Amino acid sequence: MFLGDSITALTGDRSWIKYFSQIIPLSSYTNVAVSGATLMDKNGTVYDGNPVYNPSNPTSEANNVLGNQVQKIINNNYDTPDFIIIAIGTNGGITFDNEQEIYDTYWENNGDIKPLTNVDRKTSSGAFRYCNDKLHELYPNAMIVWCTPIQANTKSKNVAKTIQYGNNLKVLCSYGSNYYIDSEKCGILGTNEIYGGNGEDLADGLHPNAHGAKKL
Repeated sequence: MFLGDSITALTGDRSWIKYFSQIIPLSSYTNVAVSGATLMDKNGTVYDGNPVYNPSNPTSEANNVLGNQVQKIINNNYDTPDFIIIAIGTNGGITFDNEQEIYDTYWENNGDIKPLTNVDRKTSSGAFRYCNDKLHELYPNAMIVWCTPIQANTKSKNVAKTIQYGNNLKVLCSYGSNYYIDSEKCGILGTNEIYGGNGEDLADGLHPNAHGAKKL
């Protein structure tokens, strides 16, 4: 099962899932990733199980969040996955909470576990915990893997902040007892000026072309 934003939602030769399934043959898979999706909830977010942004309905943009992808999974009787891969985060502005804020997402001041209903899903750590806990509740035997973001050119995203985001994501994975994949070490080099600043692996400085998708 795959969740995430545009890089995971891509199809055809630019889909990294295409090459993934050539390495690890899949009996079946579900991909609920949506282009433009954010990790964090937004003002007006409603979990209706329809995370796709509809330009004719501007208010639907608020529902294009990871939590609503999880709600879509909850609403549908998909095949039970052996593993779940999640790649998302940079659409939120590449911001992340510090470790104290991550801790506060999981624990009350008195040391008790914070109820999931009290978690602020408009923060990165709150959205992470909510989605992670819900997926674990739904599929207790599945391996949940979070991916750090790939490198983009400096015009598209700040490389240093992307790396910082990935490092903070690893801390969250420790709190959630999850695996992670260092996708920024997949070989995509967004700072390569030889190829016009997009690198040989990026179609637009941000999203992989077929060559980049194979690396990823």
